[in-house]
Amino acid sequence: MQMLHLTILSPLLLIQGIAEIAQGASNPSIIPAWCRELLCARDPPRVTFIHHKYKQLSLDDNKTVSLKLSQASFFFRPREIDALRCLLPRHLAQSSTTFDILTACVWRCHTAALQWQNPNQEVLLMCVVNARFKPCRFSPPLPEGFYGNAFVLPTAVSTVEKLCGQPLSYALELVKKTKKEASEEYVHSTADLMATKGKPAFSLSEGSFMVSDMTKCGFRDVDYGWGKPLYSGLDKAGMDDVPGLSYFIPYTNSKGEYGRVVLMCLAEEAMKRFEKELHVEYFRSRMKYHLYWMLDI
Repeated sequence: MQMLHLTILSPLLLIQGIAEIAQGASNPSIIPAWCRELLCARDPPRVTFIHHKYKQLSLDDNKTVSLKLSQASFFFRPREIDALRCLLPRHLAQSSTTFDILTACVWRCHTAALQWQNPNQEVLLMCVVNARFKPCRFSPPLPEGFYGNAFVLPTAVSTVEKLCGQPLSYALELVKKTKKEASEEYVHSTADLMATKGKPAFSLSEGSFMVSDMTKCGFRDVDYGWGKPLYSGLDKAGMDDVPGLSYFIPYTNSKGEYGRVVLMCLAEEAMKRFEKELHVEYFRSRMKYHLYWMLDI
């Protein structure tokens, strides 16, 4: 299922079709469309963007990588996100989505938890962006029943020193800029690069962190006839032996509070440091949140 998810809506279309048939439909309401030529490379190919996701990082010589990985999940309700907004300048707090803020926070904490020795070490953030929706959406859009891969990985680059030493707003600006880069032209540029470079592997080193937001995938609305699922997402982060892939899963807890579950995979000691960094970030945000509330800002 982890590999299937990377096709973004393909598994959802399949699962929705099965659910409709399970409830008595003779055919899926959305008929599959092949149309692979829509995402073929142009002739001649034109690579118009720098695709940092293929950048192979040079890591610290003193960096030791633990092979014993740990899994954890963290639940963020709207009030936690509101508290993090209090760490931001007003214009960013008002213009940034929950995904933007949460990704910026988690990326910073993830990077700090890895304890890089070289402050100039470069680290990457890859955001899975669906070419079916804005800002990446095609004009005219891809057919509704398009089952193929339709995602790109716009990538932010920062040094460890800047990412961890600057305020949260620095990371947030990088996230927003990276998402904005994902346009229809970016999709074509990606296809052209793969055609000319032979589909190079994107960076999966410890300095790379990838985020996939599943909150709008629609799995929680699938009904086979006995009701909607209590949980509709993956059970762990990472992929095979690559830990740096995190998922945001929609979830409603036992108190009826809606939020996002963030799945993380890190080496055991790094996971402990990640939790500590997350608690420090949240404590700072809560302090400022209460100050704003008392001053009625």
